[in-house]
Amino acid sequence: MPPSPPLPSFVQAPKRFEVGTVLQGAAEFKSARIRKKDQRHSFVEELLADTKVKHYAKRKFLEINRGKTAGGKRSYKKRRAALSRR
Repeated sequence: MPPSPPLPSFVQAPKRFEVGTVLQGAAEFKSARIRKKDQRHSFVEELLADTKVKHYAKRKFLEINRGKTAGGKRSYKKRRAALSRR
C-alpha cells in the first residue's frame, strides 16, 4: 500500500494541544462567552463545523467519485467494441 499524502495544515492537529472542557468564568463579559448554540461536544464536531475542513472534505469526495465514474456511456461502448473485435 503506497503511503498516503500529507494532510493540509488546517486538518492536522497542532504539536501541542489540550483536551478538555472550556468553562467560562463569571468575570468574563457576556459578549466574550461562547454561546450554547456554538458549543460543540467533541473534537469531530468542531472539525465538521469548520468551513475550511468542510470544503476540503467535499472537494476530496468529489475528486474520488469523479475518478470512479469517469467515462460513462462512451467509455462502455469503446470497451464493448474492443471486446467484440477479439
